[in-house]
Amino acid sequence: MFLQDLELDRIRERYRAFWQREIVDRVCFAVTAPAGGPARALPQARDDEQLLADPQFAVELALANLENTYLAGDALATACAPGNLIYPALGGEGSFGSGTVWVEPTVHSWPEWAAFRVDPDNVWARRFLAVNRALAEAADGRYLVTTQGFFGATDAMASIRGYQDFIVELLDEEAAPTIRAAQQRAIAGHEAIIRRSWQDVAAFQQGTVTWPMIWAPGTINFWSADFSCLIGPASFEAWLVPDFEAMIRLCDFSMYHLDGPDAARHLPRIAALPGLHGIQYTPGPQSTLAFTIEVTRRIQQFGKATFLWCEMKDVETILQELDPRGLFVCTQAPDRETADDLVRKAEQWSGRKSGF
Repeated sequence: MFLQDLELDRIRERYRAFWQREIVDRVCFAVTAPAGGPARALPQARDDEQLLADPQFAVELALANLENTYLAGDALATACAPGNLIYPALGGEGSFGSGTVWVEPTVHSWPEWAAFRVDPDNVWARRFLAVNRALAEAADGRYLVTTQGFFGATDAMASIRGYQDFIVELLDEEAAPTIRAAQQRAIAGHEAIIRRSWQDVAAFQQGTVTWPMIWAPGTINFWSADFSCLIGPASFEAWLVPDFEAMIRLCDFSMYHLDGPDAARHLPRIAALPGLHGIQYTPGPQSTLAFTIEVTRRIQQFGKATFLWCEMKDVETILQELDPRGLFVCTQAPDRETADDLVRKAEQWSGRKSGF
């Protein structure tokens, strides 16, 4: 399905309410399902480089996937350039393999950070932006180009140095000023690439979209910091808070990706950051639904918008237990009839047990 098949004005109205932590007629709820009928054959990449970095292949793959997908509720037709092309764009040696881009460390001791620079026009940035532009230029009103979730600048630096060595050196008072200056350059380079990605799609669509398909009337980013799982409160305050503050200032609507229980211990400090609009929690592989709901409820209590991807069987529980205001839920259904039925039920399920 494509944008012209959707009640787009109504969907945008719900998303505007979502960002304000309000509600129009029901919770923001997106369901995808197979389109039904004969599926369009997906193009097959000859290698990982074509899969991730070939603009024409990206367009063909996006169109085939959308033709094969039924969109219900507030689901949007979207396509995006692979975000893993960004990782080496911030430094390090990149290589394709196993369906992704691997980054090898290129900084081998903290004094080498003094020479570190991010070229916003490096080969990996150009590859990412070329795919992003191609998707925007080919959209023709059929889909929206999304900003993929990005790691922040400090996570990129940890990859460039190696996580273990980077953690140790952050505690070295002699190394700190040199690393801090490099961090500011990494943030500036990161921002330059993201701004270019927004500018390249601005002429082709209204607003921006981020993963999984959340639309906003202004610029939006969805970023994460896996590095936060490895450090305590003092290092988080010293090194990640400045990075987060820069990411929040960068865009009109900010959504942070809290990835796993080890990251959740920093939730109160993250939620206190001025200007942060939303936080999304992804549970660990052993997490229970009850724990995921509890973390998400805490996010809502901090006054932040949030979203959950869930299995279809858990939709009713989630919608009954959480405040529908500022909540976005997305799931997959086996067929279009089930998808439509879930949307009809979403209104009656939303917040009934909690009295919202």
